[in-house]
Amino acid sequence: MNAFSYVVAITIILLNAACSTDPVKHRGSLSDAMDKASDSYHEPRVIEPTYDESNFREDDETKVSFLTYLFSGSSVPQESMQEESDASSSEVSLNQDFDSRTMQVSPDPLIVDSDIRAKSDILMPDETTEDYEMVYSLRYGRVSLANAKFNSFRFAELGLGVFTNDNFRAQLLFSGASLTPTEGNDSIKHQADLFRLGGEMSWPALKGSSSKFFQPYMKFGGAMSLLSWKYKNSIYDPVYDEHIFSDRITGVEFTVGLGVSLVANNKTNLSVELAPSVMFWNEYTDEGFDNDYFTPFGMIKMSADLSF
Repeated sequence: MNAFSYVVAITIILLNAACSTDPVKHRGSLSDAMDKASDSYHEPRVIEPTYDESNFREDDETKVSFLTYLFSGSSVPQESMQEESDASSSEVSLNQDFDSRTMQVSPDPLIVDSDIRAKSDILMPDETTEDYEMVYSLRYGRVSLANAKFNSFRFAELGLGVFTNDNFRAQLLFSGASLTPTEGNDSIKHQADLFRLGGEMSWPALKGSSSKFFQPYMKFGGAMSLLSWKYKNSIYDPVYDEHIFSDRITGVEFTVGLGVSLVANNKTNLSVELAPSVMFWNEYTDEGFDNDYFTPFGMIKMSADLSF
């Protein structure tokens, strides 16, 4: 497997991890929670959970989503760590037993050495000729939303990937941005934070061209997203006897786009891009609300990209 195949595989794993399972706490509608958190709501800010109080369990808090663990550094339950440690010890013991039995066989070293060298020549004919290079990228741009809940925003993105001799590029990307609610949306305090982790692939739109200026290219990418916010006013859950001050929701994003390399010198590249994308949000938040508030929406990204 070559380097950019690893990038593709990791991206698929990350997208799959963004889809969380059914939460333990079912606290009802997210739209209802948003309404009760707003300044315009003047009644008691008490939610009506959809779970039975008899189902309360003390160990519910040990269940954390993948993205919550990734971005907030939550600890892994000790039970799972102990199980992994026991499994690792058993595997080491089996490997040691297997090695001790196989070492009893002493084949002719000349035959083994020639066989290994023959296979190496087939698998790796020339280790010095790599057809790709590592590449780093910096991207800054603006996102226009087809959504009434947040205003357009600016973002910054960092990338790490590979660049091939035929100008194919694959990279992992991380970005962050702050989203301000639209006027009249007074349920979220100050702003929401959006983090993205994913990958993309790009390739020349005109094959065979050797020009280093104004080269068009196409790209496709995907990312998992984490949107976190603080409620303008805390909400009370009478079953768990908790005040909820903040929440998070995960989502997946798919992007297609066009770009133009203004200047391309080996792997150093300065380009501009226009990339439409669509975002799909999870059906539950981390606090257990049913997501009927954040619907799928489209975005258009306009950005400048420097890779080196």
